[in-house]
Amino acid sequence: MNFATAFALYVALTGVYSKDDSSKTLFKKRRRSSKFYLALGDSVPAGTRDTDPGAGISSPFGEINYPNIFNQLLGKRGFDQVINLSCPADSTETMLDGNKGTKLYPNGSLCYGDDPPLLPTLNLGGYTSSQLDAAKYILANYNIELVTITLGSNDLIKSCVQTGATGDAFTACASKQYNVVKLNLKSILDELLSLDTSIIILVSNYYSPFLGFQLPGTPSFLKHNAPLYIQATLGMNDSIASVVE
Repeated sequence: MNFATAFALYVALTGVYSKDDSSKTLFKKRRRSSKFYLALGDSVPAGTRDTDPGAGISSPFGEINYPNIFNQLLGKRGFDQVINLSCPADSTETMLDGNKGTKLYPNGSLCYGDDPPLLPTLNLGGYTSSQLDAAKYILANYNIELVTITLGSNDLIKSCVQTGATGDAFTACASKQYNVVKLNLKSILDELLSLDTSIIILVSNYYSPFLGFQLPGTPSFLKHNAPLYIQATLGMNDSIASVVE
């Protein structure tokens, strides 16, 4: 499936332009050291491998994903390494708490928490209670100069789409999840920036996979609800943009 991911720039520059000589020296040292790019989010940035570990779950952290492609396109301006902590099916809730379960996902995150079926390939020093916990560990131990976040769609999909809600019930569910994403995404951004206010964070919105539900051969229930799902994706994108602004 071809899609375009749009980015809204979330930048905090406190300290970078400080007139304090020690800050300038520290910044120059960081610029000379290896540069890392940290990717956070769900299945969109996670990428997958061809192998299947079982239970219909594709192993994440494959090479084919937009963070790697993005870094390759940067060429000489690119980063020395991409650290990808993204996890398929993660929502803003599971990013904050890897054990935060739902009716369809009772054990929470697939990659983080007490006993996830999938694990990141990177040594995280035991900081695996949530994707945010892992990200904070990486920020404390690596020279991260860019963070990208693609997150929020699964808050809608898990709670409203996969539960079979339709009509007014779906609209009410989607509206509730917009507010959940606003609250959680703000908390995530605040926590990340509290560790280093000079980090540049790019927050993406979403393409709409539900456009495919309008194609011939789609089950009638999905085809009937496609307009609702498409509109809900636009609403989620508005929620994400409002937090970034």
